[in-house]
Amino acid sequence: MKVYKKNESFYGKGALTAAVFCTFLLFQACSSDEPRLKDASEQTVYITTKGVEALVEEVEPGEIFKIKDENILDSKEASRAIVYNLDQSIDTVSMAALRQDPADPRRSALRSTLMGGLAFAYLTNRSGALSPKSGSYVNSKAYNKSNSMTSSLRSSATPRKVSIPGKSSRGYGAGKSFRSFGG
Repeated sequence: MKVYKKNESFYGKGALTAAVFCTFLLFQACSSDEPRLKDASEQTVYITTKGVEALVEEVEPGEIFKIKDENILDSKEASRAIVYNLDQSIDTVSMAALRQDPADPRRSALRSTLMGGLAFAYLTNRSGALSPKSGSYVNSKAYNKSNSMTSSLRSSATPRKVSIPGKSSRGYGAGKSFRSFGG
């Protein structure tokens, strides 16, 4: 059995005291009744339960795509883009794959086009702000068809309440500037 000198036991007690103090601080930080987000507001968002099939044609190699047609599917998980390429090949890409692969420039261009259509509801997981953009479609007939389907997609959505951060809670540098410009 080891015998501790007077100073050694003091350090052992000091470490124990520090551990108790840190635990107390941790509980204080985690159990606060104050809201985490300054001036946050609650908002209702509508999450679609139906899916979208977008028929897309490539207009310029790997850069510009236009939506030819869109259809609403019963299953959200079945959402996909069927891409008619300039080389006459056809690709089918799931919307889930488009969300998960942000680095591929070709898919990024395709995703940008789809954000202007009904696929916006799937890619952003919200259908409340859904309004197709005419510039994303090959012609006005395709745009008008998709625009008429937005109410069907919205009516299938389920509401969910979320907290939206206020202006003072928007991350690093969102408040007053601390930099000084000038000579």
